[in-house]
Amino acid sequence: LIPALTEDEYKRLEASILNEGCRDAIVLWGEIIIDGHNRYKICSEHNIEFSTIQKEFVSRDEVKLWMLQNQLSRRNLNDFQRVEMVRRCEDAIKAQAKERQLSGLAQNETTVRENLPERENEGKRATEELGELAGVSRKTYEHAVTVLDQAPEAVIQATRDKELSIHAAYEVTKLPEEQQAEVAKRIEHGETPKAVVSSVPFLLIIP
Repeated sequence: LIPALTEDEYKRLEASILNEGCRDAIVLWGEIIIDGHNRYKICSEHNIEFSTIQKEFVSRDEVKLWMLQNQLSRRNLNDFQRVEMVRRCEDAIKAQAKERQLSGLAQNETTVRENLPERENEGKRATEELGELAGVSRKTYEHAVTVLDQAPEAVIQATRDKELSIHAAYEVTKLPEEQQAEVAKRIEHGETPKAVVSSVPFLLIIP
């Protein structure tokens, strides 16, 4: 669910633990680590003591949401990475929202009947909520999801690395598959992603 630390981030964390010990407890749900995977690995490799704390959750979906919110509040992630994290937890988020909705329906059936016409907008509202959780607009969230679902891996990675904007990567998904493959091939062969995308005719790329 959580993006791996970069090599530099991992080395800095390792140096900190070697110098100061493991200051933050590793968080567990039963015997499963839900926060502190890297700290646990480093401590295990260097025989460094660490403490643990337990968290109680009703389901794996609750665990996923806790991990998501915990990481979004502490990690320095770009917009695309944040959308990617939220997307990985999308089923859990929607399941929790549905539970809340069903609970509300049971409590007030009259209000539910009166609001039935609004259900056609539920999908739009759900996407807005997902975008809000990721810290982006609904449109940006939708574009980023399209990139994750349809763009070649080289384009996805370039967006993840901030070498392409979400908008530019989204425009690539509009190309025929042959052109998308050509864009990916050029990026994989070392050309700058921005230069490759900018050279493709008919793409509307906003700086």
